[in-house]
Amino acid sequence: NIQEINDINKMKNEIKLIYDNKIKISTENIQNMNMLLQAKEKETSVLSDAEHNLLIKRLINEKDSIQSEINNIREQIDNKRDNIFKISKMELEIKDKISDCQSAIQLHDSRISYAISLYSKISKINWDYSNSHENLCGEIANDLKSEVVKFNIDTNQLSKYEVTNKLWDLIGETFE
Repeated sequence: NIQEINDINKMKNEIKLIYDNKIKISTENIQNMNMLLQAKEKETSVLSDAEHNLLIKRLINEKDSIQSEINNIREQIDNKRDNIFKISKMELEIKDKISDCQSAIQLHDSRISYAISLYSKISKINWDYSNSHENLCGEIANDLKSEVVKFNIDTNQLSKYEVTNKLWDLIGETFE
């Protein structure tokens, strides 16, 4: 029967197709497994003694180099800390000196104020600071006579000694 023969041929072709496909898949699987096996063999392969020693020496050298860098960095950090400590100490010393200087200036200013006040009371001179720096101006008061003598001395024409004597002379004349 022809129909049966055709069906058998058709089945034969289908079986061959399935067989070829299964062979192809199996071949691909075998190739993949071989590649995986080769990769695993490379991972697990043992190095020769020379390669192993060379690798160990290289790793030891890298470790020593890194340790040396770490030691250098630690030393630099210690130096920086020492410098910071020294600078902080200097800063405190400078602040103390500034404080001492400010106290001395205040004391000096109060002493100067006191001295000027004392000289003013002794000499009876009231200074006029509004005039130029070339002239000494002011007035000398005599409380006993109730009189005031004004003066204006040109410091460009006289020496310091002459200016001092002129002032003492004016004070003397006021109290005679």
